[in-house]
Amino acid sequence: MELTDELKRVYTETAGILKGSDRRIFMAKVTLTLGLGGQSCAETELGFNRCTVRKGLHELQSGIHCCDNFSAR
Repeated sequence: MELTDELKRVYTETAGILKGSDRRIFMAKVTLTLGLGGQSCAETELGFNRCTVRKGLHELQSGIHCCDNFSAR
């Protein structure tokens, strides 16, 4: 899939607005639509962190959302 500048802008802005599990699941869905090599493409073209995308993929596949422990920071 070809990522145009407009798509890149929309994806990065949306990922910036969302928080927590919603953000990770959005990033995972975008990565899945990119097809084979989507994680590396999302990392280089969109600036998505691979670990965050991988965590979102696990949440998407299992249906279990990971709790963020912000209070421990």
